[in-house]
Amino acid sequence: MKARFILFFVLASALFSGCSLYYAAIKTESKFYSGDQLDLLEKICAASGYGHGFDEDTNLDYFFVNNRARAADKAVDSAVRGVLKSAGESAGVDLFEKILYLHELTLYTMKRHEELDYWKGYTYISKYLLPALEQYEGLIQRNISALYPSYLNAENKRKESAEKIKEEFKESGNVDFWQTVR
Repeated sequence: MKARFILFFVLASALFSGCSLYYAAIKTESKFYSGDQLDLLEKICAASGYGHGFDEDTNLDYFFVNNRARAADKAVDSAVRGVLKSAGESAGVDLFEKILYLHELTLYTMKRHEELDYWKGYTYISKYLLPALEQYEGLIQRNISALYPSYLNAENKRKESAEKIKEEFKESGNVDFWQTVR
């Protein structure tokens, strides 16, 4: 009798927890950022009024602008600059290059959706994910260029880095994912 009560209680708890239990069991998290990059990203988001997340449907990390955020505000720039300065040049530049990589990956994903005539995914990325990502990238770029002008003055180095990122992604084998989108 006691075993039946325990079994009933466990089953009832599982049923009443609903989607939250299901979501917790199968939730996939982003592995895009390293631990240090994620810490720095959290600090920058807190200072700038941005937020970030991971979209399981597109398999992309994304940014969003909170209502309080004003990306071109000088106070936001100085706060972000302070966070980047405290993290150091290598950490700031690594995060910026990771954001560049995410931008290229997002563009690639959007173009793949277009090629596959998957217009729901294309529209979602182009209207919702990409604009906030470009704003956030601009915020980081402005502050990296103010702190470390030697890094961004080398425009050729930056272009080579972006091309290298594209090639690494194409060679990584993640392209097979697109065969199962539809």
